[in-house]
Amino acid sequence: MNQQLFSEITAFFNKLPRQGVGSTQSFQKAFNLLPKLGAGSQIVDIGCGTGGQTLDLLTHCAGHVTAVDSSQSSLDILKEKADKAGFSDRIEILCEDITEMELFEQSFDLIWSEGAIYNFGLEEGLTTWRSLLKQSAYVVVNDCCWLTDTPDPETLGFWNEGYPGMTNQLTAQQCIERAGFKLIESFVQPENDWWENFYTPMEQEIALQKNRSAEELPEGYMAFLAGMEAEIGLRRKHKREYGYVFFILEKK
Repeated sequence: MNQQLFSEITAFFNKLPRQGVGSTQSFQKAFNLLPKLGAGSQIVDIGCGTGGQTLDLLTHCAGHVTAVDSSQSSLDILKEKADKAGFSDRIEILCEDITEMELFEQSFDLIWSEGAIYNFGLEEGLTTWRSLLKQSAYVVVNDCCWLTDTPDPETLGFWNEGYPGMTNQLTAQQCIERAGFKLIESFVQPENDWWENFYTPMEQEIALQKNRSAEELPEGYMAFLAGMEAEIGLRRKHKREYGYVFFILEKK
């Protein structure tokens, strides 16, 4: 992907309230399943985007948050939000590729990551991140999982291309165990998490983007928009076949 196309796609997602499936309500449900975190807690938000869940972390916990993302433009938006909310003294913002992070080992009490572990696959991601955690520590992560053993061929084809490592919940639990974690709880995110902060504003943004002149758009951008429309259409047709699942984990 060339830099101009990458920048346009990043700008597209930065205009959405969240860059993936999620909500403050699901954040709170997952966060409340953790033991209480004190003011000295060190938290890292991996793949933070513009910081929807980062601000939730800063609001619901008195600890310090390190927010990591590969997009500087996304992080600039997060910094502006954090400064405006009065959190600038409790956040560190790092622009790094999340697959090549240079963070101190055994530094964090909690890893939080929404919509990012697919870059590794669940087991590899957890195994990689485990060294970042203190001896007694936790991970909260969400991942897209199969909710049926017999998905429609259209759904299967889409996800085999987009996320070939996608598992069902039982296999995910086995991955969690092998990676050195104990499952505290898990839950499938509600359908509203797909729409209110993600697909509904995305459809509105797609309509706006289609009004731009072709001369100002990089090659491949219209194909990207068409792909996002197809993804939304797939969700409308086959929403019972797959879903995002929150996993609340304790390091063993």
